[in-house]
This record gives sequence, C-alpha cells and structure tokens, in this order.
Amino acid sequence: MAFHHRSSFRTAARPGALGLCALVLGAAVVYLTRPQPPLERFVSGPVNTAKKTAGVLPCRSVRPLVDAPWRAAHQSPGFSYRRENLLARFTAGDERLDYLEATPYYDRSKLPLNTHTKKKPLTGTIEQVTRIVGPKAPGETCEIIINHGGDMPYWEGQSAGIIPPGVDPKRNKPYGTRLYSIASTRYGDDGTGKTMTLTVRRATYFDPELGKEDPAKKGVCSNYLCDAIPGTQVVMTGPSGKVMLMPEESPEAPIIMVGTGTGIAPYRGFLKRLFVENTEAAENYKGLAWLFLGVANTDALLYDADWKQMEEEYPDNFRYTVALSREQKNKKVSRFSPNFFCCVQCACASPWA
Repeated sequence: MAFHHRSSFRTAARPGALGLCALVLGAAVVYLTRPQPPLERFVSGPVNTAKKTAGVLPCRSVRPLVDAPWRAAHQSPGFSYRRENLLARFTAGDERLDYLEATPYYDRSKLPLNTHTKKKPLTGTIEQVTRIVGPKAPGETCEIIINHGGDMPYWEGQSAGIIPPGVDPKRNKPYGTRLYSIASTRYGDDGTGKTMTLTVRRATYFDPELGKEDPAKKGVCSNYLCDAIPGTQVVMTGPSGKVMLMPEESPEAPIIMVGTGTGIAPYRGFLKRLFVENTEAAENYKGLAWLFLGVANTDALLYDADWKQMEEEYPDNFRYTVALSREQKNKKVSRFSPNFFCCVQCACASPWA
C-alpha cells in the first residue's frame, strides 16, 4: 500500500488545504472512536476484477481565458494537445508504449536522475500554456507543456527544475532553480516521449494597504512560466527525485493520493500511466487508486472532468474525492473513515469488497 501526500507550493496561499486536512484528520478521530459494527460497504464491486487495458483518449479539460464566460458545460473532453496524435495513439489502443520502459518495467535501478544540472542545463521549448481553472478560482493555475526533445527522460513522480531568466536583486546573482512536479507520464501528453507537462499556480501577493497586487512580491518563476508564449526557450535541470514513485512492483497494492491545489500534479502522471496509456504497468494493475483533491471551490478543481471520466471507466479500480473548503458544508468524515483506514491499516487490495 502506498500513501502519497503533496501540497501546492510556490503560491501565496493554499486554498483547500484546511478542508482536506480536516477531512483526513477528522476521519482518523471518527475511526479511532467508532463503535464496532460490521464495516460499511458503500462502493459496489470488488477491486480485483478484470480491468480494461485498451488505451483511451485522455479527457483533458481546456477552459477559456479568465475574461470569457465559464461554465462546466464548456469543458471539452475531446479537445486536447495534438488531438490527432492522441487519437491515433490512444483511441485504437493498438500501439504499445514500451520504448521508455525498464526491464522489468518496475526496476528502479534504471531510474533517470539529474541528467542535467545547473552547470550543464538543458534548453527546452514551451509549446503550450493553458489556463485550467475557472474565473472564480482564487488564483490562476496554468498547464505548461515543454518540449525537451527526448533529452530529459523521466519517470512519473519526479520533478523538473526551471531556472528563470534574470538576476535576483537581493543577491545580485542569477536566479536559482525552482522545482516543479511533472504532471505527465514519461511519454508526455502526446506519447512521443519528447514533452513534459507542468501544472503551475501563478504566485501573487495582494497587499491590503495598497488594495491591489504588489508586483514586487510576485513569484518570479511561476509568473515567467504562466506568461510564456509558445516558442519561449526555458532552461531546465533534472529530473530529480527518487522517493515519490509508484509501487509498480506490487500491482495489487492500493495507492492513496492526497493533494491540495497543484500538489495533484504528480498524481496526474500516476493515473494516466495506470488508466490511459497502453503499457505493461496499466495492463498489470489490479489495485485501487484513491485520489483526494482539496481546493477552495468548484472553479479551482484541476482536471476534474478527467477524474470523473476515469472513475466512470474504472469504477472498481479508481475513486475520486474532493474537499471544497469554501463550498462544502456536508461532512464526509463518518462516511469515508472506515474504508480509508481499512485501506491504510490492512494494506489490502480490496477494502470495498
């Protein structure tokens, strides 16, 4: 059983974190003080049933710009980066993705690590910047797709370093490296193995005395990325990280993922690998993946349509729970705590059976 927690960082605030922490910690209190009736079963179907392995088209939600009217109906599951490429690669499900796999595929000794350093960085090219939250979200979050030309192989759960241009006025030295969790699989969102996707929240600071945002206190790198246009050259390091990886050697192990805001980024790579791509890892996975996402409100949900479609396609293997700190009034602690802690304590593959 694997338990992962990621919170949003490089932001001025962490919307949704309080609600998500209350959900998980409150569940612990209820669980430990609970009476001892038979365990409530509220999810139908055992986990270890046959799971579809054919590739499907990822349902990436692309929302309009902040000044355009936004409604949930405007999400376009069929519109995605290099759509014709994705259609050809995933819809038919007849192309096996294996050219970036270790042998066996879960062998961590083959993990790429620090291929590029600050002294010998890689120059990538930004191909797409898309705002992926609605107008009522507290802050702006963008999806950044970078072409690394296949020169920075990485695994799901690793991070990429970005070195923003310019000089730090406080130190009078070039800006340091900022790390961002990679939100795509090793094959990228286009399946070529030459791109990576970052999910970046624009860091700003609202000065109550000025009554507006203080540009002197905005995040250097997040604003650089969110303001970038296609063709912008970006200096990169990495990949880094060898802890935040999926337990692929145990394909029946449950995986619990807890993230607030852009802390969900590495889980997107996990889940696309398990449920979207035609890989040996997807074919072998028979466990339960449970995603908890905490944000402020509905407009701030990241990749919400993706997770809902994934849950519909794989009801026995994927669960999706949200915590909306500024909207939800109903308490889900008593409902989820028995099954959540059965999953944690027993490390069983099917706590829902």
